[in-house]
Amino acid sequence: MDITDRTLQLAELLGWPVGVTITIGFEADKATIVSGGVLWWRRWVAEGRALGPVDEDARMNSILELVVCLVARGGDPGPPATWEEQYILSVEAEMGMEIESESG
Repeated sequence: MDITDRTLQLAELLGWPVGVTITIGFEADKATIVSGGVLWWRRWVAEGRALGPVDEDARMNSILELVVCLVARGGDPGPPATWEEQYILSVEAEMGMEIESESG
């Protein structure tokens, strides 16, 4: 299963979420807001496939993986507009733990 297929699978598990915001190229002033629904998600994935591998596809997949894990543990992931921010915080926390373990 490629990353775009996995992204669709995760989006479906989450009920085709509406309002997921993803920054384009990590530039805060450039973002896409997911309109949601099956058709939008399929269109977003199809456009990504046409462009070839892009960072946004991998990041969206990682964001949805995190949210699915939170939900599976009974957590509340909050509104979809905050999911990317939560993902970034989790990555930063993970990097901080790695640095701390290497220096300790």
